[in-house]
Amino acid sequence: MAKTIFVEIIGNASQFKKELTGAVAATEKANSGFHKMGKAAGIAGLALAGGLALGLEKSVHAAMSAQVATERMNTAFEHSHVSIKAFTGGIEKAEAAGRKLGFTNAETKTSLGSLVVATHSGTKALDLLSVAQDVARFKGTDLEAGTKTLTMAMAGS
Repeated sequence: MAKTIFVEIIGNASQFKKELTGAVAATEKANSGFHKMGKAAGIAGLALAGGLALGLEKSVHAAMSAQVATERMNTAFEHSHVSIKAFTGGIEKAEAAGRKLGFTNAETKTSLGSLVVATHSGTKALDLLSVAQDVARFKGTDLEAGTKTLTMAMAGS
């Protein structure tokens, strides 16, 4: 036979209710905090992914620009009958110096290509590159505009 046991709990029911309500509120607050944190993490993740995509796009664009500038410079040397191999070290030094002045390698190569066509000399082109950079910086323009100003002056315009 089953025996029945009666248990009588004597206590302050209002205090128990307050504690229970407080525990529920704390749980809801914690859940709300986790929900907000989850939202923030999701937004941060999207921002990070967007930043990476933008960075990759800029990197691809820069690589394509550098490739075009290199091919243009190589063609300029070839059409001016100047051996580019003889000036490889000078070109690398010019790129490094240009980067210190705020010019990209692509800008430096494009400028060198224009200067080689104008002078038909790799040595003169490398010497005039620093003048073109100074002109561009003085006028507050890009290196291409500084090079164009210099080549026009050399031609008497």
